[in-house]
This record gives sequence, structure tokens and C-alpha cells, in this order.
Amino acid sequence: MKSSKLSLLRLYGIFVFVSVIFLIGIIYGYLQKDPVLFWTSIILFVLLGIIRILIIIRSLLHKTEQQKKHAVKLQVEQNKLLALVNSLGEAVFALDKKGRVSVYNSAAMELIDSHNDLAGQLFDKILPLQNKDNQIDQLINATLQESKVVTRDDLHTTISGQEISLYILVTPIKQSGELVGVLVMARDISKQKNLQQQKDEFLSVVSHELRTPVAIVEADISTVLSPTYLGGIEPKTEKLLRSAAQNITYLSGLLQDLSDLSHSERTVLDVELHSIDSDLLCKELVESMTERAKLENIELVYLNEKDLPKITSSDQRVREILINFLTNAIKYSASKGKKIELSTKVSQKYPGGIQFAVNDEGLGISSEEQKKLFHKFYRSSSQEVQAIKGTGMGLYITMQQAKKLGGDISFDSQIGNGSTFYLDLPFTIPVSKVTTTQ
Repeated sequence: MKSSKLSLLRLYGIFVFVSVIFLIGIIYGYLQKDPVLFWTSIILFVLLGIIRILIIIRSLLHKTEQQKKHAVKLQVEQNKLLALVNSLGEAVFALDKKGRVSVYNSAAMELIDSHNDLAGQLFDKILPLQNKDNQIDQLINATLQESKVVTRDDLHTTISGQEISLYILVTPIKQSGELVGVLVMARDISKQKNLQQQKDEFLSVVSHELRTPVAIVEADISTVLSPTYLGGIEPKTEKLLRSAAQNITYLSGLLQDLSDLSHSERTVLDVELHSIDSDLLCKELVESMTERAKLENIELVYLNEKDLPKITSSDQRVREILINFLTNAIKYSASKGKKIELSTKVSQKYPGGIQFAVNDEGLGISSEEQKKLFHKFYRSSSQEVQAIKGTGMGLYITMQQAKKLGGDISFDSQIGNGSTFYLDLPFTIPVSKVTTTQ
């Protein structure tokens, strides 16, 4: 490309030079009244002009041909792109800065149940996205303003009289660093939502129906192991009964975890809100857990910061989260004689809120396992952890509960140096998070 441009410049230079010579010949022939030189120079000058015009025309034709080839190539690439987009199972909409559809695929037409041309139409009119409050969600406008990738699975819409749940991914489209539109991918997740609801209902029913008979068996075994009956039982029988008591207690805890799991995965929590005195709450928890800690030769202490504000939240859920922290701290303390500290202070994440912390001197958690700690059913593969009974649901449930309370859970940990788990809660729980009964 570069050499061809240089050749054209040289050619034009030669034309200019020869044209000047012919002009000089015309002028000189005229002044000398030499008709042969005069007319010969004119004829040659005209011929040179014709040759220049022909070269220019050829150059233009060549450029036009190149443009045609380029246009064909662009069309081929565009067809490939459209074929790729149409092969996607998800509905795809490309929108301009005003939220109008510019490109879409066949799955998009199937999703909205339409055969009309969508180009130029407003996306919010074609597929009005509604939130859980049945209000039109401003997801697209927000993405156009903030220029961030957004995913949502809590939106729904009504198509042909039927409500469907949607998973939405919105990605900004930029050209030379400037936002020119957004790409929207939508998928119908109604079946998954229905299956999730059925699973939650199944877990709720199973845990509820089994809890009563398990509680009766647990109470009966506890009664048999009481001093009133224990005197007439042989040591071998007593050993079997104590083993049964441990297992029935574990089964009771498992049923409680299943029930908590079902509740934690609901969009909102059905709870009672109370004004919580963190100092009083922590003292009650330490008192109730001290005997269990003593059985493992662990000292349980409470360190409080004075004059902490009261927060409005669910007393039951906060207790459940902190009990999980304390139970894990006791279970995973590697050797006897360890100390566990429960402390409170003003939250740095939420102005006017509280931070609860449970610090232990136990096994600790490796950096690799920390990434998966709050995954459902995850348990460490280490021999020390596998030797301790557990379901891998506790921390997942507590994280879900904390989020529903408008708070957050974080932690610090090192192998061999123990762990500290933090629960940060706001001054008051967001109303949208719960169905309240006060």
C-alpha cells in the first residue's frame, strides 16, 4: 500500500514536469511564430491531459472495486456474527444509547412471542422488566448511565398473558472508550424458579414432619440416661444409649439446618423485629454456651465496648448466626485449653450499626478453602475437619440470613492461628428485606 502511493506520487510528478515542458513549447512556438512547434505542443499537451484523465478514472475504478470487495467482506463477517447470535439459546438484544433495539436474534422473538420487526423499538416497551414489587425496573437506564455489567435473576415480565421469571445480563457496548449502547441477554428461568420453590417446600415439610418424632426420641433417651433410671442400666447398655443420644442430637441439628436452609433461600424473611441490646444479647449467649465450652476445656469470654447503640433487627436470626459462629469455634478448636472471645463494637461498614466478632485459636482455614467457605454443603477435605461431624450448611445459611438482615459476614483466618468471624449489622433492617410481624 505504501509503495503504490509512492509510485502514484512519482507518476504525478512526471506528468507535471512534462506538462510544464509542453506549455513552454506552446508559448515558445507562439512567440517565434513557429506553427509546427506550436500545434505539436498543443496536441501533445491535450494528449497528456487525456492520459491523466484515463489514469484518474482507472484509479477511481480500482478504489470502487476495493470498496466493493471490502463491503462484501464486511457483509460476510456481519452474516457470520448474526448467525452466531442466532445460534445462541438466550435472547439477545443490542440497544443504542436511547434504549432502542438495533440488533436481535431469533431467540429474542421467541421469548417475546412476536414475529414483528423489533428494530427501532424501545426495549422497555417490548420487554417491560418488573421487580418483586411489580414496578417497572430501571435496569437498562441505570446501566446506560453507570456503564457497568449487571446481572439480575429477580425480575419478571408478562408475555401473552403469562408471567415468566427472567435472568438478565446487561453489558455496556463501548467504541473508542465511549458508550454507544448496551447488549442485553435474557433467559426464561421460570422452570428453575418453580423447581426451587418445590424443593424449598419439600425441605420444609420433611424437616417439620421429622422434627417431632426425633424430638420425642431425643427426650426419651435423655430421660433413660437421667440419674433416676441410670442406676439399673448395665454399662454396656448405657454406652449404646449415649451413642444413640449423640447421633439423635446430630440428626436433630441436621433437621434444623434443613429448615434454616429452606427459610434462608426465600426472597424475604418472615421475622419479628426488635430493638436489640447487643450487650445483653452477648451475655445471654455466653451464659448459654459456657457449659458446652467447658466440656471441651475451652474458656469462653465476652469483651464489650461501652455505650453501643441499640439496633432494630431480628433477635432470633442474630442469635442463630452468633450461635453458629460460637459452635464452629468450639468444634474446630484443635486442642484443649483454648480461649474463644465474643466481642462487640461500632460497625465501620454501617453507620450506627454494630459489629459482632467471634475469635478462636483453633485450626484456621487455608487461603484456598477460604474462597469456598460460604458455598452450600462445602466442607474442608483436611483430615482434622472431616473427623468432626458437620453438613457444610451452617456458614452458607448464616451468610444468607445476614444478607436478608441487610448486613454482611466477613472473616480473617490463618492455618494454625485460628479464625475471627465478623457479623456487621445496620442500625435498622431494610423494610424490603423482610415480611415483619411486630
